[in-house]
Amino acid sequence: MEWLALHNLWLSGIIPAIIAMYLLKRKYEQKEISSTLLWEQIVRNQDVNRPWQRLQRNLLLFLQLLVAFLLVLAVLKPALQTEGGIARHNIVVLDTSGSMMALEGEQTRFELAKQEIIDIVKKKGSNQTVTLIEVGHEPVLHLSMSSDSSEILQALEQVEVRPGSGDERAAFSLAKAIASSDPESGIIWVGDGAMNPLSAYPDMLVLNVPFKHVQVGETKENIALAVFLTQEREGNTEGLIRLDNLGVEAQEGTLKIYTEENSLVEMTSFSVPAGESYTYLIEALPEARSYQAVIEVEDALSADNQLWSVPFVQGRTQAAVVAEEPSHFLLQSLKLGERLELEMMKSPPIDQPEKDVWVFQGSMPETLPDGNILWIAPQESTSWLEIEETVEFDGLGKRVEEHPILQHVDWTNVHIAQARKIKPAAGIKSVVQIGEVDLVLAGEIQGRRIVILNFDLQHSDFPLRPAFPIFIQNVITWLTPMQSLPIEMGYAGEWIDLPFSVGAEQRFLIFPDGKKEELVVEGTMKPYQLPEQMGLFLIEEIRSNTKEVRPFVVGMRDSQSSITPHELVVYSSEQVKEEESVEKTNSPLETVPIAIWFALAALLISFIEWGVYHRGY
Repeated sequence: MEWLALHNLWLSGIIPAIIAMYLLKRKYEQKEISSTLLWEQIVRNQDVNRPWQRLQRNLLLFLQLLVAFLLVLAVLKPALQTEGGIARHNIVVLDTSGSMMALEGEQTRFELAKQEIIDIVKKKGSNQTVTLIEVGHEPVLHLSMSSDSSEILQALEQVEVRPGSGDERAAFSLAKAIASSDPESGIIWVGDGAMNPLSAYPDMLVLNVPFKHVQVGETKENIALAVFLTQEREGNTEGLIRLDNLGVEAQEGTLKIYTEENSLVEMTSFSVPAGESYTYLIEALPEARSYQAVIEVEDALSADNQLWSVPFVQGRTQAAVVAEEPSHFLLQSLKLGERLELEMMKSPPIDQPEKDVWVFQGSMPETLPDGNILWIAPQESTSWLEIEETVEFDGLGKRVEEHPILQHVDWTNVHIAQARKIKPAAGIKSVVQIGEVDLVLAGEIQGRRIVILNFDLQHSDFPLRPAFPIFIQNVITWLTPMQSLPIEMGYAGEWIDLPFSVGAEQRFLIFPDGKKEELVVEGTMKPYQLPEQMGLFLIEEIRSNTKEVRPFVVGMRDSQSSITPHELVVYSSEQVKEEESVEKTNSPLETVPIAIWFALAALLISFIEWGVYHRGY
């Protein structure tokens, strides 16, 4: 029980006042009389009414005290908490992303979340309604303001967990918009809060309606097969595998590699300390169109314990490095895999040769060369890039937008000493920042793809990190996309650009479960939203009765492998306004006022007291 008006507690002083009235004697005037014979009864009454005498049993006193006590309770506004929701209109947001597939004992987090919602529905009041929102790649509104419990449970039954990620921002914005149109609404977020992506947007987490986070899950232990790359080189197929231990305890297990025909070709044991990674290099794999890596380990999430890889076949890329003293780490990273035919230049020639990729370190000519560009540590402004003052700091880079050049690149431990403030032209977006300073930018300008690394490599420990060569190879791949035969890796439920050959008569997409879908394609590229499946997909093209099949991999986002639960914190608009600071709010439950019942009881007893008084008790 809650008391909504404890400031009225001072009214309880009426109780001792009533008692005092029964203790005090009435006052009389003193007069001289000739005899007391006729006044004996009056004297006896005066003795009875002496002040501060011991209280006698008095039914009227008891009834009056009971009335006063009930009235005091009524003005304190007692209320009972309900377990079936937090408001008259409950907006339930259910997380269905990949981390909700993690096991908690015998059940998944998603199953536990659905049970929490079922309990809310069963305990809700008859006047309470429920709106059900799924956190998908786009939020899905399954039900709106329904008070029918069977209808709500039926809609909940249709919701399924997915291996893909979810757009928490969009789902929260939708719930907030619905709540703003109904002042009697409250938001109930049901999920594990893993990765807590909403914490990066405190401005949108300001609410003026009740909010409750029903957090499910406690397990933190998970090891993910994060990277599986294969590449043909000198007649052999080499492989690289990275395992990430995202838990708080060391993990041991077995790594197995199969061909597409399910033939075991490699097996090894591994041990990964908590919070660290394990890298395994394979010098030679038997020839195959694709490979599957599987780890056998006891962890909570099995969806990220397997990953396919299609061997990377790359044509020779003509590249030029323009720098007076090129970074040794940069050159070594560019030479990895022998994909580039590098030409070193002190300065760009007046008659620029044709190159697929230009790498500039420091300065760059005003006239852009033919070919895509990687520009490291820009020093001078151009017509499309305005460079301002140098900013010094000791901080860590933070992703602000997902991009292919950041795939498998960890910025959490990269320190930058200084960088230049810049204002890029339209078409170029920032993908990594420190504060308001752009560290990495990518986009297109004048028909060329361009990547800008906006700091000197000598003023950073980035070249010393394992992420640096991965980043450089990602950049080269993105700058020469048409030369990569394998299709880029996709992610379950997300969009991907599927490339096709010219002149094909029919095109099909074959799913891992065997389903086959014919595609209608205009040109050589088709944006396509992948289903919520992971594994090896096939593109089949038919031309003049000949069939060509190309595989590509669909996996799970790295973010979904981090299953450590987190509390979702929202903020009160009143706190932000009055205190100009962000504080955590309580999660108020809906309360049912019961003061009226105390008031009615006091009225009833007053009638009883009136009857007792008139009967002379």
